Formats: sequence, structure tokens, C-alpha cells
Amino acid sequence: MKIKFKHNIVDIFVVIMVIAFIIGVIIRMFSTDGGVQKVNTPKTIEYTVVIRDVRDYTTNALAKGGTAYKSSGEIMGTIVDVWAQPFTNIEVLNDGTQYKRDVPNKYETYIKIRTEGRESDMLLIGSCGTELYLGAHIGWYTKWVNVASSQIVAIDIIE
Repeated sequence: MKIKFKHNIVDIFVVIMVIAFIIGVIIRMFSTDGGVQKVNTPKTIEYTVVIRDVRDYTTNALAKGGTAYKSSGEIMGTIVDVWAQPFTNIEVLNDGTQYKRDVPNKYETYIKIRTEGRESDMLLIGSCGTELYLGAHIGWYTKWVNVASSQIVAIDIIE
């Protein structure tokens, strides 16, 4: 009596996935760095955040400078520079066409914040422990202004 083994594509796929899982576990267990990325020496980091659709009162209050704090009260850094541009909103008509128009008395305010942080090959960490990357949304406040959400648009590392 002969026993025939029939193999189909699902059986082969399951075997390959099990082997890949076992190899992944072995690599993870025996890696030399322990899965933790090492962070290099402290650096001075300047990053620019933008807040959109604000009044000139907010821009003027931010222009006073001072210290920026995270919502938990930790110091994020010092405000170095503030500048504003008119806020443009995209309007969509009923036929689907889009056009930009300036919104009166509203601004896009750009704030440059300087902090002492740490840099590695793939990671920037600010003084308060916040990971800094382009496009990140962060909330913070100063003595005069509370910013619920701002977006990081530029990061510079000062040697």
C-alpha cells in the first residue's frame, strides 16, 4: 500500500511562514544590541513648528519669546524666532473646482524653538523626551499662549 502526499499552495505557504517566524525569533533573541537604539551625545536642535488659522493676537504673544513647555509642564525649549504669513484656505465649489483664498485677520505662524536634545542615526529626541520628526503634531504652551496642536515643518541640528 502506497501513501501519496498531496501538497497544495496553502500548505507550502504555511510551512514557509512557520520557518520565517522561527528564524525571526532566533535573530531577535541573539541580536547583540538588544533591540535598543543607542543615542549619541547631546546636540543643540532647532525645529520650526507652524500653527495655522490664528489671530494676530496669538502671533504677537508668541513674538514675545520665552520658554515653551510641554502639556505635562516639562521644558520643550526656547522660542528663538517667530514670523507669520497670511492664512490661505482652499475653497471647493459645487462643481468640484478648488481655489485658494486669503482669510482676513488669520495667519499661519511659524515658531523656531531651540532645545538641547540627542541625535542618533534614525532618531531625534528633544530635551523633554519628545521624538522630533517632520510632520509630527505636538501641543505646547508658553506664558501667554496655549497651542493645542502644531506641526513640525523643519529641523536643524546645530553643531
